Amino acid sequence: MQGELKLQGYDVDMVAINMIDANKQADQQQLIDRTSYPLLQDTDAVKAAEAMKATKDDIYIYDKEGILAVHLGVAGPTEIDMRTPDGYINIKSTLITVHDSKK
Repeated sequence: MQGELKLQGYDVDMVAINMIDANKQADQQQLIDRTSYPLLQDTDAVKAAEAMKATKDDIYIYDKEGILAVHLGVAGPTEIDMRTPDGYINIKSTLITVHDSKK
């Protein structure tokens, strides 16, 4: 998606914060190997997901000034599973909307 957006003239940076789950170490490495953007690991010392009141697979979109513009939660009304066509389109269109709102 980041590559598609770049080709369309959108400069979007992506980063993922992986939630703490000691039982999923192998899955975490597979995700690291598949991503082209930074994948940060939350820790017991930081507890970033807890501080953000995040649930697994929540998406936070920040504007160019670093202000939270949209929080897409898994339990919300918008499909955000990027493995589905609707989820992919919803996330991509939201990124474009946020990008365009600050021109």
